[in-house]
Amino acid sequence: MPIKKSYVIIFIFFLLMFALNSLMPLYRDDYLAGLLWGTNERIRDFHDAILSLLLYYEIHGGRVVSFFIQFIAMLHDKFYFNLLNAVMFPAMVALLVMHAKRTTKVFDDYKLIFASGAFMWLGLSHFGEVVIWLCGSVVYLWTGVFAALFLLPYNLALKGEFFKYRAINASVMFVLGAIAACSVENLTVTTSLIAVAVCVYLAKRKKCEFYLVAGALGSVLSSLIMLFAPGNFVRIEVDEDRGFLFHVLNLIPAYLEMILYLVPVLLLLTIVYRLLKQDLAQRLNIPKVDFKTTKKSHFILIGLAIITLISYVSNQFMAVLLYKAITLIVLTPLGLTDDNTLSHLENTCLGAEEAFIYIFAVAFVYLKSVESLNVTKAASHYPEISLKDVLSNYPEAKFAAAMFGLSFFNNLVMIGAPSFPGRALFSSSCIFIIGAISILTAKPVYEKILNLPEGRILRRGGAVLTTVIAILTLLVMAEIHIEDAKRVAIIKEQLQEGKVKVVVERSKIDERKRVLRHIAYDDFSTGMTKDHFSRYYKILDIRLTD
Repeated sequence: MPIKKSYVIIFIFFLLMFALNSLMPLYRDDYLAGLLWGTNERIRDFHDAILSLLLYYEIHGGRVVSFFIQFIAMLHDKFYFNLLNAVMFPAMVALLVMHAKRTTKVFDDYKLIFASGAFMWLGLSHFGEVVIWLCGSVVYLWTGVFAALFLLPYNLALKGEFFKYRAINASVMFVLGAIAACSVENLTVTTSLIAVAVCVYLAKRKKCEFYLVAGALGSVLSSLIMLFAPGNFVRIEVDEDRGFLFHVLNLIPAYLEMILYLVPVLLLLTIVYRLLKQDLAQRLNIPKVDFKTTKKSHFILIGLAIITLISYVSNQFMAVLLYKAITLIVLTPLGLTDDNTLSHLENTCLGAEEAFIYIFAVAFVYLKSVESLNVTKAASHYPEISLKDVLSNYPEAKFAAAMFGLSFFNNLVMIGAPSFPGRALFSSSCIFIIGAISILTAKPVYEKILNLPEGRILRRGGAVLTTVIAILTLLVMAEIHIEDAKRVAIIKEQLQEGKVKVVVERSKIDERKRVLRHIAYDDFSTGMTKDHFSRYYKILDIRLTD
């Protein structure tokens, strides 16, 4: 039964996230969220949480909803957050499919449900920071769920589907719009613009319902409250804004990082585009390209993956060779051999091996899938068919293109931010994934990739990659959980003895191995982690020993 399979997949995602959240210790900003904002006093009750929120709004920023949830979460045992956060991830998985299919009836298609979850696992930047970490997941995952839920009626309305009980829905939409828009800076702007634009579009056609207007009003008001928070202007003064050119250049690495993480999805889209060209050529009776795919073993990719894996689990000899080669060929001629530069290069090379293993694996699955589906560049060469032709003949492709454009626009909104951390790419990546899922629903694509034997390599390859990364993340998180609990207990013992300067062993877990950033964790010596941890426990200094 398809419906049962969908629920099983959703439940597996829930269990996986609950396990990861349970293993994830408090980290960095979590300790800050446990303090009355701007002070070293802990939040003790609901009244303190409200007071801390007001102080945060005045001093720091306007992310009212997410920070209030953080303050409340730190008041209670982390079990409750772990449970709720485990619900949020599969909720987002389902919502992305609802937006892509433009219907709420998605649980009859377990294949798209799994694809959505796999795309999130493989395509989100800084997964550990935006999905597992308490503060990060509340700011990005939770508000992303609120925004996706709020915008769903607008997506359905554009398709011609409207809700019943519109008077009740108006008040619900107003509140939901207010909650959804008080999220993060780029998403609040995008959310409000979409709501207003849809209302204007439907009003011109005399189809706009009041509940949609109410939602847009709540969203716009909330956006204004967030963007014009006094704390934002305080931060602008503190950060000493560096001018328009800096903000433009600030976007470049962000776009590149998002594209890098979405490489598996982008390679899938390459296959999809070629499938659509072949299908359209058949529909237009264009003579079939007389080309037979020659299957290759791709021993080079397999060999490189195996060698890199051996290096990764042993003494990282490939990382050392890469470090020496770059130092000798690039840095030495440029005179960039100072300790700081070499240290950064060493850390980058040592952390690059897991990325290389992943890239080789993704490339192998892609190349074998291209052969299996017979969508090589030569086999899909139809110069008579352009991208415009594909978009005009497949509504799913046109909707996907709109999502891709919206994704890049959502990043562009961050041009006013003093910095653009990788985790802020979350909502843009989710919008992009909606487009990818949407184009999978095109009949010729769905059949060949998700149903027929030709797509088996792609399906199994994606499932294996997702499963392996999930297992590795669980294993490393289990190590972190045990070691963090032991070290925090040692620190608490010293505090009970009246010490304010504590000593603890350095973490034995290599910080460079973070399973493609599916894990977010720093040792107590790291800047913000040390500062927030010390303030939370009223420690003057933490010294790490080997």
